[in-house]
Amino acid sequence: MKKILFFIICMSFSSCLGVKKFVEKKSVSKLTEKTEISTDSVATKEVTREINNEYTIPLKSTDSLVNNRIREALHNFQAGAKSGGNSTRIIFDANALALKIASFVGETQNTNTATNNETKIEKTDEERIVEISKKVYKMIPWWIWVAAIVWFSPVIIDRLSFLIGPLAPFIQRRK
Repeated sequence: MKKILFFIICMSFSSCLGVKKFVEKKSVSKLTEKTEISTDSVATKEVTREINNEYTIPLKSTDSLVNNRIREALHNFQAGAKSGGNSTRIIFDANALALKIASFVGETQNTNTATNNETKIEKTDEERIVEISKKVYKMIPWWIWVAAIVWFSPVIIDRLSFLIGPLAPFIQRRK
């Protein structure tokens, strides 16, 4: 009994059969960049109405001789220009002794477009910590097993002889 108690005490102090837990922590970093581009456009359209003007410039003088000279000089006077929807015309009116100027400016449209480009960048840094745990089982060292077998060899041989005793005649026949 003393031998068994001594063996158990030696085993408990020398090897401590048990589980040792190892925890390994891994850090996983993830950088995410989100770019958002927004474009806003505002268009304004300005329309001006057509302009139709007529001007009269009187050339009449108090002297009739001057009036006759003006009629002779300008009796066939006509001038005009046209460009797209715009035109100007100058005509001499001999009866009224005046220059008549007619101008026409067509309708115009101005379109202004204002564009606003906005870029929004959002960066996110995400870090995750992953724990990996491992259980390691400790075994009894081999030298304790050898010591136990040597220490208990008389008890082991006695027990084996108890089993081998009745089988001895069968073992000798085989040889």
